[in-house]
Amino acid sequence: MDSEILTWLLIAACAAGFGGGAAWQAMRRRAPARTRRNVDKVAARPVKASPAPKAPAPAPEVRKPQHGVHRPSMLALTTLENSVTAADLFIQRALELDEPYYRELPAEAEQLKALKGLFARCRTLDIVPGDGLSKDVFSLNFSTMIVEQLRSGFMPHPNATSNDLQIIALANGCEPLGDPMAVEDFGVGGFPHVTQLWMMVDPTDKKHELDDLLEYELNGIRNLLPRVKLLVPALDAMKWGDYWDKLFDLVRDVRRLGAGEGQALMRTERTDVLAKDMYAINRRIDESLAILEKNMKTPEEADVALTSSIPHMLERELSVLFLRTLAVIRVISGDNYIHGMHCSAHIRRNVEHFPDVHSLLDKARHIVYDALEVQGRGMNAPAMDIAGQVKRDADELGRAHDESVERLKADVERLQAAIDRYLILQGRPRRYAVRLNERNEVLALLVLEH
Repeated sequence: MDSEILTWLLIAACAAGFGGGAAWQAMRRRAPARTRRNVDKVAARPVKASPAPKAPAPAPEVRKPQHGVHRPSMLALTTLENSVTAADLFIQRALELDEPYYRELPAEAEQLKALKGLFARCRTLDIVPGDGLSKDVFSLNFSTMIVEQLRSGFMPHPNATSNDLQIIALANGCEPLGDPMAVEDFGVGGFPHVTQLWMMVDPTDKKHELDDLLEYELNGIRNLLPRVKLLVPALDAMKWGDYWDKLFDLVRDVRRLGAGEGQALMRTERTDVLAKDMYAINRRIDESLAILEKNMKTPEEADVALTSSIPHMLERELSVLFLRTLAVIRVISGDNYIHGMHCSAHIRRNVEHFPDVHSLLDKARHIVYDALEVQGRGMNAPAMDIAGQVKRDADELGRAHDESVERLKADVERLQAAIDRYLILQGRPRRYAVRLNERNEVLALLVLEH
């Protein structure tokens, strides 16, 4: 009995639980949905961390020696084995920009052919399209020590043996590339090739740039000297002939090659002596013209003074030509810019000090006018003719004097322009070069003067 009651109680409890659960689910579904509450979570404040240590910079990569063929940028020619610092000549490719400004030096084909050994390897020099380097022109850079020795008169002994010159190929940093190469020099008994090359390009061994100007001045003296010798007294004519002989010998000595230091000093002394003679003649002529102007009182004396002034004016012009030629000689034989500029300034000074004979001519005209005004109708025909002739002579001499002065001034401008250009070019170091063909044959020697 008791077990049945317990069983029914359990069944009733289960049915009540099941019914209550079903009722609760039905009521929840019918009720409105509740809004869900969202809660945002805030992260914690970050903690500052210490910076990470920088990684050490990588060590520079050490370039290993490269093996292969490298083209040199320069060739050094030396007589000492493996000695680049003692090289006599350096050869490089010239700048393509300078090619139009090179001037060709006169040289014979046989002389150029003898230099082929020096430039047999010039085509190996490095060149890249667009780098501005010339294809066929190669610049020559002589050692300063060699140039100074050769210009001072030192000449090396002729070759005792062949193949005593070496070519060293140099990279961009002047590092030698490979072993030295011997120059094909089989001219035993002649001068070394570098010396021969210098003798061919050296301006002191060539016709001087002002030689044509010097010859022009000599021709001016040749044309005027006979007229002066006809008008001056015989003793003065003999002196002018002696002056011409001294000047001609001096010019010939200046043109002569290989003059030593002692001969140069003697040449300077001879130039100074001849210049002093010209200045003495100028003073004598100026004093004579002043005396003629002071002493003439009558038309007859004015006529004599004008006639006597003609040889004085020609002598004075001739002395200016002599001094001008001496100034050109000083520039040619000089060795510095200041000395040459002084000589150029002296040329202008000699013309500026040229005597003005217009005061003499004006006084002669006034004497004639005064005589005509005072004597008037009392003058006879010969006196009237003398007065008219003096007036015409004074006018003619005035025109001749003005033309002479204008000609001398124009010549001064021409001379100074030529001398100044030479001095400017002389102050710049000359740069020499050589032009080769595709077979490495020397076509021409060049000099850059700009």
